[in-house]
Amino acid sequence: MIVFCEECGAKNNIEPGKTEKAPGYIRCHVCNEIIEIAMPEAFQARLELRFHDQVIEMNNERPVVTMGRTDQNDLVVEDKHASRTHAVIVNRGNEFVLTDLSMNGTFIHVNGKRSIALIRDDFVLSGNGIIGLGHKVASDSPDAISFTILE
Repeated sequence: MIVFCEECGAKNNIEPGKTEKAPGYIRCHVCNEIIEIAMPEAFQARLELRFHDQVIEMNNERPVVTMGRTDQNDLVVEDKHASRTHAVIVNRGNEFVLTDLSMNGTFIHVNGKRSIALIRDDFVLSGNGIIGLGHKVASDSPDAISFTILE
């Protein structure tokens, strides 16, 4: 990486790992002035869930979302096929893992791929698609929960 000194204008080549002792700072090799280096922010995975008029964005600050029939869930799905607490999505690092907790299963259709029926199992969400609690749903169904991994 190359950084220019604001004081003298010198071109400073930064070797990988050089900023480990004092992250974000180096000394100019010409004038010895301290140069602040903007460090890139860590990648933050984000997932958007949409159900009716409700939109939930999952990220590092909101790492867990529950779905089910009762009001204590983050996403309430009033459907006879949905269990009280039907499924949970957890942000595990940079993956969003959906876990089915129900008796009827959770049905996932990832766009461009086949549908998956989960029964008390986990699935790593990718791309975008739809989720059905307790039964398979079409993308235009009022029972469909849409998901999108945001970049």
